[in-house]
Amino acid sequence: GEVSRDYAHVLTEAGMVYLELSQFKSAESMFQKALEIEKQIGGEKSDDYASYLCQLANVYREINEYDKAESTYKKALEIQESKGYEALVTYYELSVLYQLISNFSSAEEMCLKALARDEILFGKNSNNCLGDLNLLANNYTLLGNYDKALNIYLSIVEKGKEILGENSTDYAVYL
Repeated sequence: GEVSRDYAHVLTEAGMVYLELSQFKSAESMFQKALEIEKQIGGEKSDDYASYLCQLANVYREINEYDKAESTYKKALEIQESKGYEALVTYYELSVLYQLISNFSSAEEMCLKALARDEILFGKNSNNCLGDLNLLANNYTLLGNYDKALNIYLSIVEKGKEILGENSTDYAVYL
């Protein structure tokens, strides 16, 4: 039926396709419908509800409605922060948003939160941490703090070689 978790998931999949096609109104509509269904089924504190909020926030970010994107990401984060992995994606997305609006101190804060959580969940020598460090270094580059950015980039190259191996395509991305 139309009030089921499966139907809500299908709506979000359709929403992601609309987002890829830059059909933002349709994407927004799909995510809002999924949110309404999840609100009825699992409530406003469920993991799925938070996930759908993040998807909706991605739409707002894409259409330059940055205030709506930020508040929607933050609603998702309120649900996710007590959990493990789910908050990582939202920290990352918020960091990207903050970089877009030149709020580099908030972007740095989100990068550092993601990094700290990744270190706890996956260890300091994980590929996830390399991605967080890369985003952090990018943030410092945008700030014009080139020395700090360069130190992090060099650290990523060194750690990436150790973690991923010289012949890894993932390692090549960091070169």
